Amino acid sequence: MKNIIVISLLFLFGCSSNKKAFDDIDSFIGKPIATFLSNYNQYDSIYVVCRKPFVASSLRVIYDSCDIELFPTRFTHMEPSDSSMQWDKELFKLEIIRAIRVLQDDYAIDACPKSFLASPD
Repeated sequence: MKNIIVISLLFLFGCSSNKKAFDDIDSFIGKPIATFLSNYNQYDSIYVVCRKPFVASSLRVIYDSCDIELFPTRFTHMEPSDSSMQWDKELFKLEIIRAIRVLQDDYAIDACPKSFLASPD
């Protein structure tokens, strides 16, 4: 129970420098990535994450004090395989969110669904 409180405090205060706390991330499941990004638009940068060589798996959004990783249900707009690793981020933003992870110092501190805390794939 103590760990849950600590993680919750890290989550709330660690990400508090953003426009809003990420306390409603579960409401973005099933919506386009662009919807999340327009709601939390104070990010520093975004980049495509690949877990297999040359295959996109998620979009990582960098904020001041934490990162958000957005996982699509499947790729219907953007081609996930690219040997040059030059993915079209605008097409990626059209993909539908199946899961979200909140990371601080490269460690997952929250996720929706919770199973994405341990392993994203």
